Amino acid sequence: MRNVLFVTFEYLPFAGGIASYTYQIAKGFFDQGCKVTVLAPHYPGCEDLDRKTPFRTVRMNLDHAKPEAHRVVPGLRALYGTLLDVQPDAVMLTSDLAHALGALVCSWLQVPFAAVVHGSEITKHFPPGTVKRALQRPWLQYCYQHARAVFCVSEYVRGLMIGAGFSRQHLHVVYNGIDERLLRLPEDLEKVARVKERHGLENKKVMLTVARLVKRKGHDLMIRAMPEVLRRQENACYLIVGVGEEEARLKALAREFGVEQAVIFAGMVPEEEKLAYLDASDVFVLSSNND
Repeated sequence: MRNVLFVTFEYLPFAGGIASYTYQIAKGFFDQGCKVTVLAPHYPGCEDLDRKTPFRTVRMNLDHAKPEAHRVVPGLRALYGTLLDVQPDAVMLTSDLAHALGALVCSWLQVPFAAVVHGSEITKHFPPGTVKRALQRPWLQYCYQHARAVFCVSEYVRGLMIGAGFSRQHLHVVYNGIDERLLRLPEDLEKVARVKERHGLENKKVMLTVARLVKRKGHDLMIRAMPEVLRRQENACYLIVGVGEEEARLKALAREFGVEQAVIFAGMVPEEEKLAYLDASDVFVLSSNND
């Protein structure tokens, strides 16, 4: 039985793509018969989730809300202790801070490791836009140059890696998957009706984005386009599911463009309700803004 340790600084119940990705990949390894441990930050309410998870989760005593500099020392300490405790055959690093810290500790303890690159690690750091990112860049370079494998979630991300100067030899494209059971679930008309009633979506053409409210997700691009959308489709609305640091700015932007009545902020939505939001919408929108 292979003993695999996953290291991430974004994990459930935190709402984010890397958090969900890490859980699903870890579960996939577990379902294939591997012994799995996940090292992740502690979040309020994570104990209930961990009790239901079929594999072991070790929580780091650090605050995800604090700047990365505050997470380095406790992260290194937790990594070192967990590696000694778990004695894994291999380590999978799935977030950028995990790449930076995990590569150093794994190399020190001579444990083979691989990294999953989602794209933002490259667009943010190669070239770096800030002094902070310039300081982080050598750590990431070390990881990608010394990893046994680097898994890119798309050909585009692989191209970013090659463009940043990394060797093609260790770059492997493994696309993000989807739980095919979700595709077979029938539409829950009652849940869909409740979503439409809750947000006043009846007789609307609904555009939906489900993503954290951070700049790179590009919510602002859709809000800026809304005046033209409404000119062509007067009953259109833009429904945003998620929370994040950009919320106040996005609401101000909607007011600035005079479309606040057509932009709906639904906030955090429980995982079990997200399918109903998708079924209640006509178009799914996910832009990208790396400026």
